[in-house]
Amino acid sequence: ARQPDMEVIAAPQCSGVQLLLVLRRTEPDVLVCQSRPGQVPALAQVFSEHPHLTVLAISADGREIMLHRLRMDSVSLSAESLQSVADEMRKASRIDAFGA
Repeated sequence: ARQPDMEVIAAPQCSGVQLLLVLRRTEPDVLVCQSRPGQVPALAQVFSEHPHLTVLAISADGREIMLHRLRMDSVSLSAESLQSVADEMRKASRIDAFGA
């Protein structure tokens, strides 16, 4: 379905030189691509050139969607004890994993 706030700029494969060329030319905010069983998109190269890009890799049947982002966050954590450090690490992991 058409989305008024989105524009399809290309339909390249999820890896290879063609993808990198399209990304360089268009500088999109989000890349949506098809994932293939056992194949990971060339994310290292993509993120090295486009660190703010969000990648949605969708399985051919549409049942699995993986969101890939490269983020650097700096957060001040309290360190009253080793247990509090462990608790803060768990909390940060939950926030990162679930966006909560």
